[in-house]
Amino acid sequence: MGAWLAGQPVFGTGEALRDDVWSFIGVVVAPDIVHWRFGKSKERYLGGVRNTFQRLWMRARVLDRGEGAADRWGLLDSLTEDALVQITERPSIGADAVLARALAEAWVRASVRFGKRQMEDVMRLTILRLRIRNEIRSLSLLPEGELADLLDQFFDSAAKASGGAQGILPSDVTQETSNPASDSPASAASGAPEPSRRSRSWAIWRAR
Repeated sequence: MGAWLAGQPVFGTGEALRDDVWSFIGVVVAPDIVHWRFGKSKERYLGGVRNTFQRLWMRARVLDRGEGAADRWGLLDSLTEDALVQITERPSIGADAVLARALAEAWVRASVRFGKRQMEDVMRLTILRLRIRNEIRSLSLLPEGELADLLDQFFDSAAKASGGAQGILPSDVTQETSNPASDSPASAASGAPEPSRRSRSWAIWRAR
């Protein structure tokens, strides 16, 4: 539906940037669809990034590869719901179409290396690294190839930090995390692997 919304001329104007337009669609035009999908959740009817239809339109507008692309809407199909939320519902990323698309493309490449089931934790650590770096330098101004390489490095570093003890990394990037005792101070003292929740917390701290 996102691709269809983005392709409609009526949503190609500045009117689509107004929250009240999407409130009208959610409350008056198609409330039955909203209720079928989300029940009585108020934020799904009113305009904003959580609106049932507005969020789909925003995703399609940001992740559109262009009319000349062979797989124009491929990113919408490839990314998981968690990845789409991480990209489009963060203003510092979702409002920058260049950075958002580059991150989405890097996510697809990383999911091939690490597997989609492991990408939730990896994506969260990558977002932390990206947002910190983007405060120092405007990443969307980098040449396309340089930006792609940098994002791939972010994903690889995030995978090392979050997944070594869980065995999600390919053999060529597991050396740094092959010893569970090196991942947290408590593990170093006891010599035993920590629970997964504590390991992830430690990994998030290291990524800051």
